[in-house]
Amino acid sequence: MKKAIILSAGQGSRLGHLTDDKPKCLIEFNGRTLLDRQLDALAANGVEEAVVVTGFRDDQIEAALERRGDAGPRVRTVYNPFYKVADNLGSLFVAKAEIEGDVLVWNGDTLVSDDLMARVVGNRDQSGICVTIDRKDGYDEDDMKVVVDDEGRLHAIGKRRRNLPPSHRARHPHQRRHHHLVPPRHPPGRAGRSGLDARHRGP
Repeated sequence: MKKAIILSAGQGSRLGHLTDDKPKCLIEFNGRTLLDRQLDALAANGVEEAVVVTGFRDDQIEAALERRGDAGPRVRTVYNPFYKVADNLGSLFVAKAEIEGDVLVWNGDTLVSDDLMARVVGNRDQSGICVTIDRKDGYDEDDMKVVVDDEGRLHAIGKRRRNLPPSHRARHPHQRRHHHLVPPRHPPGRAGRSGLDARHRGP
């Protein structure tokens, strides 16, 4: 995999004063921004190109990328003018021209380890769309949930999947108790257990 799309258009208003005038991807963790950590993880695992979808305070993101200088990967931006009213699917639609071949789609508010990124990037034998998930004991209203069948095929995804049996509930990333991806057999996709969001493998 040589290319990633990072969806970083949102403000992150639920974070309160931390994002009053700063996009959430520029919040610092131990002296380094979330965006820097994401780009460094991509570079460490051989991803050569990153497309960052911007929106809220895109000027700050552009300045942050400029400060990286020649640090990999190569980065360019796509602006989402609908960031105030659209979710991540809107950002992905704005970047639809970038979805060609083998592409990793990564939410701009997600941190993962270099080791977990290596497992995702190194998973080269699959075709179709693969969504990576994780499981935990309980889920709140803001958790992204999925419905999968016994063979791991993905049937539904969203925050409002209420009253799902525990065996059919999962959320996107953060925890790392499961690390393998399960290859899709046919559309609409297959759920793997890992820590990012989605990857598309083209012909």
